[in-house]
Amino acid sequence: MKRIIIFAIITLTVSGVFAQNWAVNYSNSTASLKSKGKWETGFWQPLRIGITDRLELNTHFWLIALNPEIGAKVGWGEKAGMRISSEHNLS
Repeated sequence: MKRIIIFAIITLTVSGVFAQNWAVNYSNSTASLKSKGKWETGFWQPLRIGITDRLELNTHFWLIALNPEIGAKVGWGEKAGMRISSEHNLS
């Protein structure tokens, strides 16, 4: 049990250190997309990679063997201060 706790702490610390653009809080439930070349991940959050400024890919890195799934978020633009995007998944 002690090893599991140590592994979880190290994993969370390393993922936080290596995540890019971590000062800006992006959420899965928003229309915001990652910028081109930026990525973020967390122990319980999916790996999210900005392919272009209008396309983002995501997958749950830890669950890929049990539940292979990949998702894409497409940004359609912004109007009157409101961002519009859609999510698409393949599993």
